[in-house]
Amino acid sequence: MENLQPISSETQQASHCPVDHIALSPRKVERPTASVPAIECDEKGIWHIHRFELGRAMLRGTQTQQAGFGAELINLAVMANLPVLYAEGKAHTEQRKLTARFFTPTAVSIKYREFMEAQVDQLISGFKKQGQADLGKMSLTMAVQTVARVLGLNYSLFGGMEDRLDAFFSIPFELPGSSLLSKLQMVWNTRIMLAFFVIDVRPAKARLRRLNISLDRTEIQ
Repeated sequence: MENLQPISSETQQASHCPVDHIALSPRKVERPTASVPAIECDEKGIWHIHRFELGRAMLRGTQTQQAGFGAELINLAVMANLPVLYAEGKAHTEQRKLTARFFTPTAVSIKYREFMEAQVDQLISGFKKQGQADLGKMSLTMAVQTVARVLGLNYSLFGGMEDRLDAFFSIPFELPGSSLLSKLQMVWNTRIMLAFFVIDVRPAKARLRRLNISLDRTEIQ
């Protein structure tokens, strides 16, 4: 066994976490008092909910609809099957039920833990080589690669899916205007979404289609 050298006080001081955990302690976080209304509307017309129970009830309510994140554009489009993010009511619940089984703790531990650990090792290895890293980007890469593995989106033509998704999430979702600049912006935004479909989604669908055909032939034989 290797001899472990004691860590000097200088090293401990230099390597301590820069976050002031005492200042961020939940015990020191100000909580709403009885004088704060449960729900209020500010001067910009934005509603604020200050009670957990009320917020949960509204999110679970059948009358609650998705707002923002391009929901206005989706409402203008004619789509047979809306993505789960935009689906409402029974359609949303059914899609959640179909995907929930892939993300249970047991399923993740049995099927994807080894992949997740390998992904973490790869991210840490890259961090050690570069000497610095963007924690937000590392977290995004970890999340995207894991979900892609679960959903079967791991047959992309090129790497960098997290960058394409980051560009997609950064799109300023607004209703298209009549000006030339607005139309050009809409074309550019469409290019971003199309890139994700062509590079990441279509190869996965083609792979799944070939796999299904192969399984069908095996059953016939």
